[in-house]
Amino acid sequence: MKKFNIGELNRGKHLSKETKLLISKKLKGRTVWNKGRKWDEETKQKISQNRKGISAWNKGKPWDYETKKKISLGRKVQIARNLSNRNK
Repeated sequence: MKKFNIGELNRGKHLSKETKLLISKKLKGRTVWNKGRKWDEETKQKISQNRKGISAWNKGKPWDYETKKKISLGRKVQIARNLSNRNK
């Protein structure tokens, strides 16, 4: 008999709204296990070396017209917000 992880056994099952609410309440206020942990320089170097030569997943993919418009609008709003905050 093959052993399964719990995640594999529950894959594809949908939770009810009540269950989701209970889980949400239970996890409120908890901090994640790695919050505040710092990487030492050796670890940073190892990660850096392993990432060398790997390009981003979206590098070279063209944007369609709608995406360009959304980005343009977002940047305009951000610039306007920064200018208004500067004048305060």
